[in-house]
Amino acid sequence: MNTASPLSPTPSLVQHKTPIMKPAKHRHTFLALASLTALAAGGLPLSAQTVTTVLNDTFADGERDTQNLPGSAKWMSSVSASLTVSGETLAQSGAGRTDLAYFTANGSPVNLAVDESLSLTFDVSFASVSNSTAGFRVGLFSPGTRVTADDFSAAFSDGNFGYIGAVNLAATSNNILRVYERPSGTANANLVGGSISGYTLVGTAGGGTFKTFAAGETYTAIYTLTRTAESSMSITLSYTGIFAGDAVSSTQTVTRSDSSGLTTSFDTLAFYNHTGTGYTLDNIQLDYTSTIPEPSTVALLLGGVALTAGVLIRRKRAA
Repeated sequence: MNTASPLSPTPSLVQHKTPIMKPAKHRHTFLALASLTALAAGGLPLSAQTVTTVLNDTFADGERDTQNLPGSAKWMSSVSASLTVSGETLAQSGAGRTDLAYFTANGSPVNLAVDESLSLTFDVSFASVSNSTAGFRVGLFSPGTRVTADDFSAAFSDGNFGYIGAVNLAATSNNILRVYERPSGTANANLVGGSISGYTLVGTAGGGTFKTFAAGETYTAIYTLTRTAESSMSITLSYTGIFAGDAVSSTQTVTRSDSSGLTTSFDTLAFYNHTGTGYTLDNIQLDYTSTIPEPSTVALLLGGVALTAGVLIRRKRAA
């Protein structure tokens, strides 16, 4: 028989009594942490994107020698006599020439963070076309020692790493578009020209179906670099126009991803025609899409941090 008094406390309950936290005491801390959690979970947009045109050269000024960004760039060629401005277009009359310009002030490159991009658009027409794996090339590169005038040498060995979009203008099979990388530490003295074997193919094969460009036809090209992650760059190249034998316009495109030794800083734009008798360029526009925090997100984030800090300070004083 149990002889304990009915009013005596149960020993096990006395020894294992668990304190209960009062919700009100920690309510403000909880609300602050909940706000931050909502942000991380996508409760509010973390950022917005803004587009800045860093280059928009239409050659309406009739010359190529003035650097006045974004409306005009100083265009330089490895062979001075072959590059002219004619009819408000930039005309290259020869083959095997590198033509380049800088789209930022010296020492102030565009640096791509995650979800940011550089997108180049231009119109191009070819005087003639030929079957060459990477016959026409366009490249975006990181800073190096800048050239200041025409007739520069091909020695680009102290920087200028980046990506090259190449097209076979008269292919006899598919995969007319390819993406190459000029990686850090490259031994290739050329920037975008020379043998394509001096560059690293990004991905396996190229993209685009069997098409031949028509001489004299104008095509619109779009070349975009997008940093999709800390260690991943997506490169897309496309050409739109009426190809030989076609009655209507179509688009050829390729997208490749680089995840090894990314180049993320850019200030140099270059073109190169490996074969043929020249080309013309017009409406060269380069847009930088940057990511900025949403004002509402910043306000809530700062408010949550301030509230949490205030609670912790009061608790420390009370202790």
